[in-house]
Amino acid sequence: VILFEMLTGQPVFTSSSLAESLAKTVAAAPPRVQSVQREVPRALDEIVAQLLVKDRHQRPTAAELTVRLAQARTPEALLSPRQARRRK
Repeated sequence: VILFEMLTGQPVFTSSSLAESLAKTVAAAPPRVQSVQREVPRALDEIVAQLLVKDRHQRPTAAELTVRLAQARTPEALLSPRQARRRK
């Protein structure tokens, strides 16, 4: 959640009441980082999406996250969508 907020500058779910916010947290699919900030690298968008999965058993373990973060550090993975399109 904090990583999503750091990358987008907004909370995962916005609502007009606490009840609505809680309902969204429990039932709604979180938005993708790239739906808010298009220039976030795809690899980072994927990692955040995996971390926000509702079922904690489907989220990556710390070891898996470490591997994914290391893979996301490659020059190609760090390109924004616009930069990736320019390279083609």
